[in-house]
Amino acid sequence: MTDLPDYGPIPELKWIPLNLLVIDHNYQRDLDAKHAQNILEDFNWQHFQVVTVCPIENDLYAVIDGQHRVKAARNHPMVTEVPCAVLPPMTTEEQALGFARMNRVIKRISALALYWAELAGQVPEYVAVDAMMKRVGVKIMPYSVTAVRLPKLSTTAISKIMNSVKKYGEASIETALLALADAWPEEEGVFSYQMINATEHLIR
Repeated sequence: MTDLPDYGPIPELKWIPLNLLVIDHNYQRDLDAKHAQNILEDFNWQHFQVVTVCPIENDLYAVIDGQHRVKAARNHPMVTEVPCAVLPPMTTEEQALGFARMNRVIKRISALALYWAELAGQVPEYVAVDAMMKRVGVKIMPYSVTAVRLPKLSTTAISKIMNSVKKYGEASIETALLALADAWPEEEGVFSYQMINATEHLIR
């Protein structure tokens, strides 16, 4: 087995009042207000991840990772403290390095993985899209493939489909999918993002 690096001190888990948390903009990225608002609108402790912090002067804590969660919590009228993983005291340089490393190794969930997870969770808008796809006879692939390898009547363009439904309703995207299915029912690679997007655009 390959030697692994020292995993460092184990953080202490504790709830910390929001007024004791500080954002250091020397290394933190600019706050994305929309992202913070999205967290707030879906605020639930079940999916709230701990904020990574370290103690600094005046009994405060520097937020190393989780500033958007902190912003959302501060805007929630019922929330006064959040769960934190408290690391030992660190210099600003060490905090910045920790922030960089935490965000470098994050693997973002794909649109396909999110679709199947939300559908399994019976989220209404995903259930509605699933019903629409069954009506038109087009399957959402469980994994990503290149457009030329798409099986007949299958697609990975779920982000396009979900965005169209959200922006324009089901009518135009459903008509586009039906048109493509009627035109090329046996052809592979038909339901690519580009084909669906162009067809729906023409219909609208």
